[in-house]
Amino acid sequence: MKITGIETRIVNAEMRNWVFVQEEMVGAVPWYFDVVRGPIRMVDGFWQVPDAPGLGVEVDEAECARHPFAPEVLHTQNAVLTTARS
Repeated sequence: MKITGIETRIVNAEMRNWVFVQEEMVGAVPWYFDVVRGPIRMVDGFWQVPDAPGLGVEVDEAECARHPFAPEVLHTQNAVLTTARS
């Protein structure tokens, strides 16, 4: 479960000249809203920073335990891997 997406939106919202596009993971798995509860909202194309303590959302740790981390395999056979500098 990537909670870092929530943290990244909060940091990005505070950077006045932030122009990098942030991908969105909300709903990437069917159980997302069982694990994360809170006001994750976009209004007029902008993420609203939650004003609750901490990350501003509740994380159900018992529900997290039902969905253990499973690393994804990066298939590189016949793939072109580059960096922004290439």
